[in-house]
Amino acid sequence: MQSPSSFVADVLFPYIRRELRAYLTANWANEQTQQDVDNLRKLAEERTDLPHIPKEGSKEDLLEAAVKNVTAQMDVDLKSTALKGFQLCLLIVLLTSTQQSAARPHVDLRLCEWRTERRVSIVKIF
Repeated sequence: MQSPSSFVADVLFPYIRRELRAYLTANWANEQTQQDVDNLRKLAEERTDLPHIPKEGSKEDLLEAAVKNVTAQMDVDLKSTALKGFQLCLLIVLLTSTQQSAARPHVDLRLCEWRTERRVSIVKIF
């Protein structure tokens, strides 16, 4: 059995790095995703060592800035709430990815929304 820290390092983080762009592209218009990006933006305004995410620009430019920000935070193992929001949503996608259903993307997204509304309690593993 894999330990929680081993799961995060060996499975979750590589999955996030590989799937973050696709996740953001698929969910960009979602209110929760925009809230998560806004949280990343605010953190980058407070910390000069993180890539800036502009408030305006093309979807592709904003998406690229968000990916760079998340990746930079992961590179230095930052434990920010903004980063954990993305990590948790992608963890939910990873854990539910074996369920093949047309409704699955909506379920994944709803789980991420519940996380924000504090309706889902997840054990802290990262």
